[in-house]
Amino acid sequence: MSITILRGKDVEQVTSRIHPIEVIDLMKAVFTGISSQGTLDLVKQTPHRSTIDTGSHTTLFMPARFGMADSSSEVPATTAIKIVSVPKSPENQEGLPATTIIMDEQTGGVRGIINARMLTAIRTSAGSALATLVSLGARLSEVKEVVMFGAGLQIYWHAWMLLHLIKQNGQEGTTQTSASSRVKRAGVVLVDSREACLKEAGELIGVGLKAEDLTELGEAVTSKDQGWGNGIQTPGISVFKSVGIGSQDVVIGHLILRKAEELGLGVQIPEYD
Repeated sequence: MSITILRGKDVEQVTSRIHPIEVIDLMKAVFTGISSQGTLDLVKQTPHRSTIDTGSHTTLFMPARFGMADSSSEVPATTAIKIVSVPKSPENQEGLPATTIIMDEQTGGVRGIINARMLTAIRTSAGSALATLVSLGARLSEVKEVVMFGAGLQIYWHAWMLLHLIKQNGQEGTTQTSASSRVKRAGVVLVDSREACLKEAGELIGVGLKAEDLTELGEAVTSKDQGWGNGIQTPGISVFKSVGIGSQDVVIGHLILRKAEELGLGVQIPEYD
């Protein structure tokens, strides 16, 4: 059995060939699957993440299995775990080391090891873009300005994803309202996972939101009956909060590994086992 290792530069080459809609469609499959009551063909296991303190970092372990039972599907059942180390010191400017391990569904061994620094930002920005499409619907064509604020890979990939969807005529870079005040003004609060956000999303917990106050993105997508219609009709703003779920890492990791194999990228370790 051989293993494919994708370095950061391999991942960059693959992502340069991916269209935003391809990733957004993957996230749509994840969120609708997570929010569904279950089908015979869909496989989904998303245990809550585990953490270990290592002195200089807090290391998160996020296992998941997600996809269709049919191995020929565009999103076949795949098992993976992402490992991310969050530095404790604000002086650490090296970013978040991240690795995704993709398992071989047939042998039970490791199929690929991927440098996932970039993948977290890509899958998160694709979720945000999907939430934007769901919220605005046909009104997306009326958007003239986009406000973005953030840093590092997250803001870069959010800009890349959204600006492929929206013709932008101007851009501002600051905001004068806190996260809590935006949540209080929201007519609808979209979340990637109701359960996960009620455990981890301080902005939502801090203002006293309950499960019934939140709408999962997958529920909103499903209600559009495969289209975006006129978007979410509600007074006030729409807020999307994402804490990240393991199934997102599974599908983006599988996509990158598959495309890298097709392109002949990465380092092959033959006869690993």
